Amino acid sequence: LTVKQLNETLNWMHQNDRYNQMVFYIEACYSGSMFENILTNDMDVYAVTAANGKQPSYATHCTNGMRLPCLGDEFTASWTEDSDEVAT
Repeated sequence: LTVKQLNETLNWMHQNDRYNQMVFYIEACYSGSMFENILTNDMDVYAVTAANGKQPSYATHCTNGMRLPCLGDEFTASWTEDSDEVAT
């Protein structure tokens, strides 16, 4: 998915009343670049990304007995841990 494709899709969805409000969550290195200078306030899209457009996101839970890849990202791990804490 490119920035252009995402922008065109969000604009089309907004113009055709396909949503009222939207939260967009992306966990990826440089994920903030998908929304830089793209969203306008009237679109009612709230974008949450793991990193800005110039930084990688940081892996976590990399030590495991099966030698698997890292199992998460610092941003997502923090998000889910905080969500679990609030829910209890």
